[in-house]
Amino acid sequence: MNLSSIPFDTLIHIQTFLDVEDVVSLRQCCKSISMSTRERTLWMTLLRRRLSRNGVLLSTFPMAELSLALLEHFVTLPERFLARIKSRIDRGYSTWQPDATRILERHHPHISKWDPAMLGSFESLKLLPGGRFMVTATNNSIIELWDLGYNPSSILPHQPLAYLRVQERLVLTDSTEIQPLTHVMDDSSGFLLFFHSEDDENFHFDMYSMHPLSPTPGFLHIGRCSERIEGVVDAMCLSNELAAWAISNRIFFWNFRDDSCGEILFGGNCQKVSILIFDVTVISVETS
Repeated sequence: MNLSSIPFDTLIHIQTFLDVEDVVSLRQCCKSISMSTRERTLWMTLLRRRLSRNGVLLSTFPMAELSLALLEHFVTLPERFLARIKSRIDRGYSTWQPDATRILERHHPHISKWDPAMLGSFESLKLLPGGRFMVTATNNSIIELWDLGYNPSSILPHQPLAYLRVQERLVLTDSTEIQPLTHVMDDSSGFLLFFHSEDDENFHFDMYSMHPLSPTPGFLHIGRCSERIEGVVDAMCLSNELAAWAISNRIFFWNFRDDSCGEILFGGNCQKVSILIFDVTVISVETS
């Protein structure tokens, strides 16, 4: 049996398990196989699989609105980007000028209506996988979600999709991780937002969920865990069910799904540089 004798629908299904380069290479075969590589359903499946495999929000690309050419463009983008980098390195280039430069200018009527200074200034930002959505935090404890669009020609918005005013002081500099932390949910439908704030007596660790392209996007509060201030939060980590942070010689764990907590004590007094969580395994990189 050769490829051209396989039923058309079966041939398309087989291609969903191939590498993107192999799908494109099949266009060098006969006409019927070449036609099968240009089916919209094939490229939608390949894009969904690529997004899921790399922890990218499914809402990053409006698949129902994309043409076949754009679907192919976004699926093959990683390979073309890496090939472009390799080509420049091979030719001896040490710098790379951006293809497009866009400036984000904030206009926030709900916050700056009476005093523009209430907007504050950006202190940190986190670009979610896929490059469309960005979370920013300001020096006056405001967290915002921005939709940058799914291609470089998209017009930048003047207002965020959603914003959250943290009542306590949002801490952005103590942890080795850039706050707030984000984690795309397992089903890629939305993401988790985790941050650390403090008042005069306690550390507060808050968890929110967000679905960016819901009809009324907003930060939904999942829960809070508080600890008395004793030392400095050295590192933080977030997974789909568990958050962790290090203070002095202790690592605290919080299962925000069932609101249970625990901690691990270490000998000596080490600064926890980084924490990684893999199911039931915790890796702590530390310096004395």
